[in-house]
Amino acid sequence: MKYTTHYNFKKPEKTDFYNIDDSNYNTDKTEEALIAKADKVTNNGFIAGNNAANAAGGVAIGNYAKVSGAGGAIGSEAEAKKGFAGGYSADSTGNGASVGCDAHSYHGFAGGNCAQAGSGAAVGDNAKCGTLSNGADIDCIQLGKGTNGKEFTLQTYNYQITSCDGTPSATSGKYLTDVGKLSDLKTNDKSNIVSALNELADFNQSSAIAIKFSGQITAPSYDVDINSNGNWEQMFNIPAIEVTCAEFDKITIPAQQIHVAETYDLGSDWNCYIEYYKFNGNIQSSGVCYNIIKNPYDREFFKIDTTDNSISKLRIYIGNIKLGYIYNNNNEKDYYGTLTTPFETARLITNGNSKTSKSSTITFAANNSSIADKLSADVLCDGTNDRRIIHESLKNLNGARANIEFKYGTYNLNIDGIDYYSDDPDFSDAKNCAIHTANMSIGNIMGNSATFNITSNLVGKNLCGIEGYDSDIIRDLKLNINFSSGASSVSILQGGSSSYFENITISCVSSSNDTELLWLNGGKFVNSKIIIDACEPSIYAENCILSGVRVQDNIGYAHVDARNNTTITGCRGLSISIKQNVSGVIAANNSDTVIYNASTLTNGIYNNITS
Repeated sequence: MKYTTHYNFKKPEKTDFYNIDDSNYNTDKTEEALIAKADKVTNNGFIAGNNAANAAGGVAIGNYAKVSGAGGAIGSEAEAKKGFAGGYSADSTGNGASVGCDAHSYHGFAGGNCAQAGSGAAVGDNAKCGTLSNGADIDCIQLGKGTNGKEFTLQTYNYQITSCDGTPSATSGKYLTDVGKLSDLKTNDKSNIVSALNELADFNQSSAIAIKFSGQITAPSYDVDINSNGNWEQMFNIPAIEVTCAEFDKITIPAQQIHVAETYDLGSDWNCYIEYYKFNGNIQSSGVCYNIIKNPYDREFFKIDTTDNSISKLRIYIGNIKLGYIYNNNNEKDYYGTLTTPFETARLITNGNSKTSKSSTITFAANNSSIADKLSADVLCDGTNDRRIIHESLKNLNGARANIEFKYGTYNLNIDGIDYYSDDPDFSDAKNCAIHTANMSIGNIMGNSATFNITSNLVGKNLCGIEGYDSDIIRDLKLNINFSSGASSVSILQGGSSSYFENITISCVSSSNDTELLWLNGGKFVNSKIIIDACEPSIYAENCILSGVRVQDNIGYAHVDARNNTTITGCRGLSISIKQNVSGVIAANNSDTVIYNASTLTNGIYNNITS
């Protein structure tokens, strides 16, 4: 007697007699093998795989594949209800479909490794449709890795392609926000094709109007009036404005005072405008403001009444308001706000678009900036004579107010050698300064995390990094300072009453006995970091705010000479010294901070520090 290899059936020899028991044995083995065979029809459906299971009409293929409705599941541990799941551990818990390893869907479609879509569709590795705060699935579309958390929108990776306008319906509410290179449009609105076309239709009525102020825009106070609830208001003194247009004779709008108000909860950065409009044949005016982050479409513009070629509406930029807060001793928010106004006395508004609605901007690119940044920059630095290139570019402004933007990269500013300020009598105090803004009408300096390597080997000189007395905002810069031991004194940052320094990282190497990181009389120095390597630096602070300043050092604290009406809060690593007869100093909620001569302080507050 012989036996088969796989199922062990009996195979009688030719010399054996027929045995009914052997035949029955083989029949039982055959039936047993057929029953154990993986693929089979059950419940009007189909299953194939070890421990696969299905419900009526379903298809389950794979190890532990499972269908609980009439759907289909293909793959090891794949599960589906009335939808489809294909891939290892893919599951569809509703009527949707999931394709890919660990893909999950409910009534939507998820395609790709770990893709998830309760509703809507998510396609790509780790593409996901999010959920609302109550746990409900968001109906949206996500293409590529990322999570779309906005209902009724389409997003590729982290870029939103379509938007939802109000409550969607079958005929409205879903529209494209950007297709192709809309950013190249010359309209104010560069993200919405419908708004851009409407802008052209509304404003393409006249070549230009010229706006000329008889004086400068001012305010009764440049400290914004803001109450404990964050509600703020500001008054503007508007001089007489002369308006000239080819379509009608010159007109003069009389001087007046304009009131603007809003609340901190709606934003902390506001552009303010005076708006003139025709009502019952008369020109009336009002003040308006727009949060520049949440309302990117604010702009200067004009409209012409085609019935008589007169102005029907005119909007003119008059200033910017920045708001903030610090916590007092009761852990309550104390709000503050500052105002800046434009310095230009005339501007041209062409086809509804202001050419100089705010201060113009000069963009610099470093020698190692990206190709895209170099192509878009106004001035390209060479990495060796960057101080000369920057200064000559600023001189060409001829006193016109301008902002400066430095693209990401490294700028080498060496103070030694040729004195680029020597032929300017107004800059006698700037000869040993890397960047000097006084008398140059420089507004904001935006750094985009650019690095300034400021170096000098001059002996017996007073050296300065950035002098920003006349500047409004200096933000997002990394300053690497390396001065020789022969310098008489070192001052890295200098600012006045309108200066606002934010996100500045200072790394200082200086052997001078008189190294001043910051000289600030008025203004603010916030959310910045100081790295002390080889100096014992000081900060002169008077009538100003130091907030969120962190010191990381190898040799000790950064010493603060705190003068009248100075607030120091949320800082770390400071040594605060109070001079005799100083008043109004607030030092609160700081860490790793010491204070000296606190007993001499009058009308002041200090806590969370060791005196």
